[in-house]
Amino acid sequence: MASHPQVHATVFQLALLNFQTTLSDKEKRQFGATTLHDLNVTIETIQQKQKSERKLRAISKLGRFLEGIKEYDKIIAVF
Repeated sequence: MASHPQVHATVFQLALLNFQTTLSDKEKRQFGATTLHDLNVTIETIQQKQKSERKLRAISKLGRFLEGIKEYDKIIAVF
């Protein structure tokens, strides 16, 4: 079965619209202004806090998630 870019774009747009309708205005502003660098800084801050409280979790496991986000960003850029 042939893949149609227009169909994929429409499906993505519907999923995005569905997600956006669940967000508050504040969340929409936060998402719009958040960068991957911001996410990395926040993760580092959480790690440092947990380390100082001796409650360090394996946040390093988020590495795969962050790599997935980078790949997702590449897909989003196409649309």
